Amino acid sequence: MKNDPIKPRRPLPNRLAFVPAPAYPAPTYPAPSLPRTQRELLPDVSTHYTAYFVLCLVPLALLVAYLNRYGVSNIPQLDDYEVTINFIQDFRAAPGFGDKLGVLWQSLFITEHRMPLPKLIFWLSAEYGGELNYETLAWAGNLTALTGILALLSVIFRKSTHGSPLAFLPVPFLAVSVQYYELFTWPTCSFFYLFTTFFVIGAIAATAWSEQRPGLFVLGLLSAFLAAASYSNGLFVFPCLAMVLILQKRFRNLAPVLLLALPLFVLYFWNYTSTISTRFHGNTIPSLLTLAGTYIMPISQLRPWLSPLVPAAGLLLLTGIAAFALNDLRGWVRSLQSRKNARQLRPSPEQTIVLTAMAFLTITLVALAVKRSTDTMDAMLCSRYRYLSTLLAALCYLRVMQALQPKGGLAVWAFPAGMIPLSLALFGFAFPVNHSSVMNAGEPFKVASTNYLIHKDWCLYQRQEGFWRTFINQATADLEADRLWTRPEFFSDHVAEALTDEVSQPVRLTLSHPEPGAVSLKNEDWQSALLTDEETGTCLVLQNEAGRNYTLAIQRQPSLGLRQIFKPNTWVSRGFVSLVRSGIYPAGRYRVFLYEMRNGMGILVPTDAHLTL
Repeated sequence: MKNDPIKPRRPLPNRLAFVPAPAYPAPTYPAPSLPRTQRELLPDVSTHYTAYFVLCLVPLALLVAYLNRYGVSNIPQLDDYEVTINFIQDFRAAPGFGDKLGVLWQSLFITEHRMPLPKLIFWLSAEYGGELNYETLAWAGNLTALTGILALLSVIFRKSTHGSPLAFLPVPFLAVSVQYYELFTWPTCSFFYLFTTFFVIGAIAATAWSEQRPGLFVLGLLSAFLAAASYSNGLFVFPCLAMVLILQKRFRNLAPVLLLALPLFVLYFWNYTSTISTRFHGNTIPSLLTLAGTYIMPISQLRPWLSPLVPAAGLLLLTGIAAFALNDLRGWVRSLQSRKNARQLRPSPEQTIVLTAMAFLTITLVALAVKRSTDTMDAMLCSRYRYLSTLLAALCYLRVMQALQPKGGLAVWAFPAGMIPLSLALFGFAFPVNHSSVMNAGEPFKVASTNYLIHKDWCLYQRQEGFWRTFINQATADLEADRLWTRPEFFSDHVAEALTDEVSQPVRLTLSHPEPGAVSLKNEDWQSALLTDEETGTCLVLQNEAGRNYTLAIQRQPSLGLRQIFKPNTWVSRGFVSLVRSGIYPAGRYRVFLYEMRNGMGILVPTDAHLTL
């Protein structure tokens, strides 16, 4: 064996052999335990977006049911005539395409606003719908905008907090409110305020989300254009888009925004004249705080001594917005200084959307306080402006939830638990608090339409207010001549054939003179039916010595609770007051009747009042 020759080794093959490693299971860690109450309110990842959308429909359905019964009607008011009939006549008369664009972009002569998109919608409604239906327009504009805004807020809430629908509950109940009923009872407002806000928030959201999906940037620019074409404050969308892009450090995308914004600003302010002077005075800041705090009015109006809550609530809201803005700005500055955690330090896309939307609403508040504030707070308490405050309150709640979600702990469920009853209270109390205002907002126009039917005069404005008196009478005649509008029939149309009930005891009316040239007629206990159609309603009738009848709307006094408001077949108020100003009706001596529909028959109930105008 020792003398055997050594055998040479076989050469190894010129390749590497890979041996698969044995598979080991991934390590698992127990999930941290949470308190039961926190698990109920906090993230349920399996919850679908549908649950949030359905929750948004609850306050919307209640608002629609209420306003459909008490508020919305097919009667134009004030600016409605210019935006519809005057524009449609000028648009049809324009010979060429360029002339039509000029009419479309032309500002109103009553106010300084340019609103080509709403005008185009009204023209399409008249051209292809056969005629204008102001009730349909009021529903279409407001419900489209509100539904879109709530859908965007629900997506933002779900993506940024993963909170349960229960934690989302305050958002729709703060954002939707009967407080801004005037947007529904004044038809063309439906395509100005909420409509513009929807396009602005949509543009902000699409631009912020285009960081991950670049195709959305074009959608954001389109939505920004529609916002600018809807109302004057829609131009504020471009600084907001610039804010989004700067926060996300997407400086190259600023160029398309500027290219779209510059021509729109030039076109808007070319030959621009403002009918309202811009001025700062001692009441500007209190007006801003009052306007921002109107979201709390359903509670502050319950008792007179609660009225200081409104400016205090406005100060709290604006302070919270400023605090979040400074916090997000600090995170953005830190992201510029750090390369490793830059994306984590700056605000998320959803936080950016909420912050920028709050900035847009705040800028609009400031513009209103500067342009519309007076020596009193009446202008700031207008119903049509309160949507700004309610939407800001909803966005602030959403931003707080975004801030609390990463921290966890007790506050994540305690804050929604406290806000849920508050939001429900604000939503619920808004109905009885605004009930008389909602009923009295549109009824003067409904009753006055009978005066136009009989006398071709609405009898709404004094003779010294010659512009409005002549304007609406002529515009109504044009609407009917062009067959653009069919006047709805109301109970007061039967005034001429009404029977006089001389058997009943005369209704007692207390006469007073609250201001020079005006007479107030007041009753304390008459239960008046609401004017809803040609079958029911109550109004006053002034009969002169020649036997000619003129209708006069009554202003009902609030007397119902929340449960009675939604209960069918109930008397809606007890007592009323009417104000008759000199110069509205022809001069002479009048006998005052209370007109009612009883079982489909008009009855004139005599009163103990006589007037000399």
